[in-house]
Amino acid sequence: MKKKSKKISKKKTSSVSYDDDALTDDTVNDDDAPPNTRRASPDYAEFARAWTNSSTVTEVADKLGIKRNSAAAIAGRLRKNGVDLKKYARKNAQPIDVKKLNRIAAGKED
Repeated sequence: MKKKSKKISKKKTSSVSYDDDALTDDTVNDDDAPPNTRRASPDYAEFARAWTNSSTVTEVADKLGIKRNSAAAIAGRLRKNGVDLKKYARKNAQPIDVKKLNRIAAGKED
């Protein structure tokens, strides 16, 4: 009985060169910063003060110079760690009619 020999193929690797300067991850607090650089996260105490003295997540983000989603994420992280930040009312939140939705789910109403 003959043994089958397996042929091992070598994977081709692409030769891509990178500009080392383009790969740096410098933290920048300048408003004129290039779009591919990160801004520094605000100090948590500064964030908590801005959150307490604002009425919307967007207002907090504008005060701190960060994106709205970043402000919401920081607030969530702080709450998860036990910080009692106030919750803002949702804008354009639709009221939930539980009875009506349960009738629809049960197939009793279109």
